[in-house]
Amino acid sequence: VGNLVYIYLLEEKVNVLVILLSISGLTIANKPCCEVETGMVTCVPLSTTCSNRTQYVFWDMLHPTEVANLIFAGKAYNAQSQSDTYPIDIHHLAQL
Repeated sequence: VGNLVYIYLLEEKVNVLVILLSISGLTIANKPCCEVETGMVTCVPLSTTCSNRTQYVFWDMLHPTEVANLIFAGKAYNAQSQSDTYPIDIHHLAQL
C-alpha cells in the first residue's frame, strides 16, 4: 500500500509539474530531451541530446531537466500554496 501511495503522489506531482512548466515557458512536456530506447527510462549512452534543452520538462523518461528542478526548488523553498509544500516550506522551516 505504501508503494501505491508513493506512486500516486509521484504521478500527481508529475501532472502538476507538466502544467506548471508549460505555464513557465517550457513547451515540450511530452517527450524527453534525449534518445530513449523503447521500454527503457534513461538516455541511450552517447546519444545526441536536444539543442533547446531549456524548453524541455524531462531530460529522459523520468528525470526533470535543470529548469524543471529550479522551479521545483523555488516552490519547495517559498511555497505559494499548500499544494507546493505541506505543512511548511523550507524558508519558514529555516526561521524556526
